[in-house]
Amino acid sequence: MRYLIIGHPADMPTLDAALRANGTLLSWQNAADALREFLTLGQYDLILTDGRLPAGLSLAELARNPRHAALALRATAPEPAQVADWLGHGVDMVLDARAPQDETAARLAALARRAHGAPQPDLALGPLRIDLQQRRAQVLGAALSLPPKTYEVLEYLALRPGQLISRDMLTTHVYGFEDEPDPRIFDVYICNLRAALDQIAESLQIDTIRGCGYRLTLLDPATDACAA
Repeated sequence: MRYLIIGHPADMPTLDAALRANGTLLSWQNAADALREFLTLGQYDLILTDGRLPAGLSLAELARNPRHAALALRATAPEPAQVADWLGHGVDMVLDARAPQDETAARLAALARRAHGAPQPDLALGPLRIDLQQRRAQVLGAALSLPPKTYEVLEYLALRPGQLISRDMLTTHVYGFEDEPDPRIFDVYICNLRAALDQIAESLQIDTIRGCGYRLTLLDPATDACAA
């Protein structure tokens, strides 16, 4: 998962550390132009703000983001009237900044998952199981040993089964406009994923659509389910 956070890591240092510790990908933006570019071109699963927005940007605009990502707002001891106003402007969840960071991280993760129709952290796609909380994948009960970026590619595809995913989408999700590699590196990631999923190739496969990108396809729809 990647979160777009409005501000600077110094504004929320303990939360930044807690999210990075559990493997969440973070993109911090505090300039209006860069933020709007990321909103349009970036790949993110959730937006987090403390309510202090760059000039000219509103909560309603954030709520209308093109990724349909959930919007969370973190504030210290918010008044009920403030909370009601924020919710009325499109905020999906208001968090108290005084809450323990692990609780905040868990609430954000649950909000991000629900936007993908996965209320529980256990995602099931046929014989493939992904623990979104522990960032682990299993095939037929056996754990897959995946490097972090390879796991991110699998998670991104698995949360969007049947969708055509371009290299640019994967690049901005996995790397977040920072230290972007040659896009062909994703051919390597996909090749490694196919090898890891080889024993269930009759049930699930990752297709390459030449010149367009990749698609994770579940070949037996009857086994497609998100744990409820």
